[in-house]
Amino acid sequence: MKKVMILLISIAIVFCFSGCAKKADFNFYNFEMSKSEIAKAVKGWDIYTNGTWRFEMRFPTDWNVKKVDEWSKEVYFIPKDKQAEFNVGNYKGVIYIKGVMNFQTKYDLAKYMDSVGRKEILGGTYQQLQVKVGGQDAILIKNAEEFYSVWADELLINLGDRILDIFIYDKTPDVLAALNSMTFYGDVVKDIE
Repeated sequence: MKKVMILLISIAIVFCFSGCAKKADFNFYNFEMSKSEIAKAVKGWDIYTNGTWRFEMRFPTDWNVKKVDEWSKEVYFIPKDKQAEFNVGNYKGVIYIKGVMNFQTKYDLAKYMDSVGRKEILGGTYQQLQVKVGGQDAILIKNAEEFYSVWADELLINLGDRILDIFIYDKTPDVLAALNSMTFYGDVVKDIE
């Protein structure tokens, strides 16, 4: 009887750690997707265009977009079934994007992080990965911020005249595809294939 009990407990532990009930998180070290993978993943999704920071991003039709102000300086992407949690402040959405103008200061990412009081993030002990987003160089930082016991990865993109600071709260394949679908533009919007 004791052996059967140990066997059942072992099976339960293996089942719990296998993550069968949860949608798999994306692998931090396999962030980038090919153009064909992106096109397949975002087919039928909505398109969000941000004129302030000059980017576009595809997102699933069951997500809402919450702009903090009329200029869209800060934007949250929230699954519709989590909107109530967001409204009371207990949830930041799956992706939170903020930007800063950089045409006068000409900050590099280290100076930007210092200016927002987070210089320990770059160059510290945080795991970092150089990635490409929309053809632009970016830095992906693992577990850079905690909010209500949820660790967010942070994606920093210096586009010269502006810097995007993106917090990734849910690390699902949909979030990965949305971020990989980002395109950046100057004065003219460019299409993704």
